Amino acid sequence: MLSADPLLHLAMDDIPSTYERAPEREEDRQFSPQAVTWLLSFSDKYLPAELAKAYPRIVNRLAETWSQPAEGRKYLESLLVDERGGREGFPLPIVRELMALKELRNRLHPPKTDIWDAAHLIHLNVKK
Repeated sequence: MLSADPLLHLAMDDIPSTYERAPEREEDRQFSPQAVTWLLSFSDKYLPAELAKAYPRIVNRLAETWSQPAEGRKYLESLLVDERGGREGFPLPIVRELMALKELRNRLHPPKTDIWDAAHLIHLNVKK
């Protein structure tokens, strides 16, 4: 897992995470019907096969949030960045799959930009 900026941890420590891990339940060990459909929708390039083998619960949540731009982005980011501190992280093949999903997600649901994103580039005379 990638570490977040240490200064961010200071600000984030007081804010409860939406994605704190709940105790594992029996249904967390199997795919939801929505997750099966979601997994079958991917080409080999983006299929998170290793993630699916190791973490069906995460696949279920990704499938649930995939079509929700803000919620899905937030959940995927929470998997890639350790905002709670001290997390073990994922094996490299799973990190690669999560990064590929992030790339695909950004193509399907581009992050919103505002006038200030372009304003600082104009000021610096940088082309987008």
